[in-house]
Amino acid sequence: MADKLNNYIENLRRREDDLMIALHQAEQAKSQFLANMSHEIRTPMNAIIGMSYLTLRTELTARQKDYINKIHQSSTSLLKILNDIMDFSKIESGKMHIENIKFELKNIVENSIQYISIQAQEKGLEFVCRIPPKAPSHIKGDPLRLSEIISNLADNAVKFTEKGQVVIDVSPVGRVDNRVKLQFSISDTGIGMNKEQQKNLFVSFMQADSSTTRKYGGTGLGLPICKNLAELMGGKLEFTSEPDKGSNFIFTAWFEIAKGKSEIPKIMPHMIEGKKIMIVDDNCAARFTFREYLISMKFQTLAISSGEEAILETKKADTEDPFDVVFVDWEMNSGIDGIETAIEIKNSVEHVPKIVLLTISPEEDIYHEYSYCIDDVLVKPVSQSMIYDCLVNLFSPEYKETTNKHIFSEEDYGLSGFKVLLVEDNDINLQIATELLESQDIDVSVAKNGKEAIKLFSDMPSNSYDLILMDLQMPVMDGFEATRQIRGKDKNIPILAMSARTMVEEKQNI
Repeated sequence: MADKLNNYIENLRRREDDLMIALHQAEQAKSQFLANMSHEIRTPMNAIIGMSYLTLRTELTARQKDYINKIHQSSTSLLKILNDIMDFSKIESGKMHIENIKFELKNIVENSIQYISIQAQEKGLEFVCRIPPKAPSHIKGDPLRLSEIISNLADNAVKFTEKGQVVIDVSPVGRVDNRVKLQFSISDTGIGMNKEQQKNLFVSFMQADSSTTRKYGGTGLGLPICKNLAELMGGKLEFTSEPDKGSNFIFTAWFEIAKGKSEIPKIMPHMIEGKKIMIVDDNCAARFTFREYLISMKFQTLAISSGEEAILETKKADTEDPFDVVFVDWEMNSGIDGIETAIEIKNSVEHVPKIVLLTISPEEDIYHEYSYCIDDVLVKPVSQSMIYDCLVNLFSPEYKETTNKHIFSEEDYGLSGFKVLLVEDNDINLQIATELLESQDIDVSVAKNGKEAIKLFSDMPSNSYDLILMDLQMPVMDGFEATRQIRGKDKNIPILAMSARTMVEEKQNI
């Protein structure tokens, strides 16, 4: 009897072991399938997005530009759906990995909303992003996942709002030793939701109701993913909403405080120190945020809500303590607009202040058309560093030459003359990467597999390249082996991996 029982237990153990092995193999097969699917879909998607972007930089007719813009927007939307599906699969299988790397909070938040703010501009929405000066400038955490949550929630806010505003607010709400708890609020004045619609909000593949899917699209995965990511970062995602009044989504996450230099110096340059500044904006959130930034830089500050009041205050102060700068919103809902305000101020005071026009419409001819009454233009949402740069430019001797740099100028990343070795086997990806690099006046050498890359690297004198961009999946010799051999020759050369695969295992191999 005892022998039979022992045999039975042993058989159960073997079956359990076999099941565990089968489960492990199934998980590996699923991970491999997801990695391959990601690679096979992302590669052509990258070609469509990249080529449409390059085409938009060329001379086009209005109709051609419209067509290419729609291709670019649609392909970007399709990539977002793919990202949602991949993230959902990782979360479901427990393979979502949270990084812990140093990054600058302001940059991540502003980059997350860059394109969404353009969509808000196109809809005529006020778009405000507030990062208070007391928030840590540098933190450690997962910048990619943080950016994903912010962009998802901000995109929804703009999508479901036809008039009014979208406000993003970041604030520290807790601290333990060297860790800080940050709260991110994304509020809107959109369509809102009733109690019934709110019930299914965090259920995967479901939206508030079927009419929402028909009108606005989407997979219904965005919010469940955001909720899971916030929880993986030690926080949570909550919301409040009222029909026809709007919604407010609030998520928290924990980060480690890191050392880093702020873009804004603690001591202001002498040419702008102590300046007296007025902000004129009828939007309360925008006005409050602007005022907070100026006060933190220790400027004398007055914030008012109408052009008429601005003219009155400017005249009152003119004889004894005149204003140095007036920032005025172009489009205000009541009374005179920003241009009329600027003209009246210019014509009615002896000590004429510098006047900066605030606008949500980044059109190239704004400054040139109104240069007779304004000194600069800032496109909303306005950051603290934009204000600082604007003031320095206004009061530097050469400011007239640098005026209006805050809009439209081609991005210059200071990479002119850099030498880059680009290793990529896909012809279209190679063309896109080469043209983007050369647009920054970077000297590009090209290899189509790891073997060619090693030969190019070995044939050149040491320190010839400033950077290597290395694709990982290539014929003849892949990026892993090529990197190992190059590292044997030079341990200091920066090598950035490029891959269409997004699974954790890929990063671990790197």
